[in-house]
Amino acid sequence: MTSPIVFGRIASWWLTPMPATRLGGVRIACGTYALCYLLPRCNMFHELWRTDADLFDPVGMARLLPGVLPPGIMDTVYWLTVLTGVFFTLGFKHRIAGPLFGLLLFTLLSYRNSWSMILHMHNALVIHAMILGISRSADGWSVDAALYRRRGGVPPGSSWRYGWPIMLVGAVTIIAYFLSGVAKLACPEGLDWAAGEALRSQIAVNAIRYDILEGESAPLFQTIYQHKALFWGMGIGTFVLELGVPLALLNRRLGVIWAIMVFGMHWGIFFVMGIKFRYQMSGLTYASFFDLEKMACPKTPLAAALRKFALNGKASLANY
Repeated sequence: MTSPIVFGRIASWWLTPMPATRLGGVRIACGTYALCYLLPRCNMFHELWRTDADLFDPVGMARLLPGVLPPGIMDTVYWLTVLTGVFFTLGFKHRIAGPLFGLLLFTLLSYRNSWSMILHMHNALVIHAMILGISRSADGWSVDAALYRRRGGVPPGSSWRYGWPIMLVGAVTIIAYFLSGVAKLACPEGLDWAAGEALRSQIAVNAIRYDILEGESAPLFQTIYQHKALFWGMGIGTFVLELGVPLALLNRRLGVIWAIMVFGMHWGIFFVMGIKFRYQMSGLTYASFFDLEKMACPKTPLAAALRKFALNGKASLANY
């Protein structure tokens, strides 16, 4: 009798009804970042698959290819990814554009990683896009939803159909951090990593590499290196955020707190080590932990502040 009850509670928690607009907001966040990453790097992608074919070492979807593809084909894949990414972000023709964008993004970034170092930071982006692409993430805050209402359709309410993709996107984010914590425990330093010395040594090695390759280390490295207590605090904090992360999925309030703290952690990594986790530093990777539909409500303090800021900016431009 216990198993069905436990299973029922897990299913009820996982299939918690959520608004279509919240899922739509997560879709917009994911698509916006993807486009902001892809478009400025058009020339980089164009040149990448025109380099020496001997440098090609397939990973991900690229393992299914017979070898290096003609550059013209990959140029087409790139622009199709951008086009479907625009449709995905706007929520237009989502039943076709959504799954196609997830597949094309997976293919494009797999091929991109096959020519250089593997950028693990974008694994979450690809999986998020694929989840959102196959779910009903365009039922709210989308062109499809606007056209549906214009034809007399009734806006959808909260449903488990919008809850499970949000939970799954959050779970993917959480698993990535939890595995990072497990990897630290599995390394030779183990729990000593939390004492700060291993972290301090890692940051020092990274700073030396930056000095040699780029001529300077991260801005805060020289300032904090002599303060060993700071590294002890950072080591403990990192373990807490990574190994304690499952709690963020069990409680939405804890999830919000965790998302804000880990967002700050990534900016701290950037200032201390100079390493850019772009998707994480944008904050958009944590969109599933927030009640986006409430944040966008005109009556909320955040929305009121943003509206006031926009109006002041408009007035200043007019005066200028």
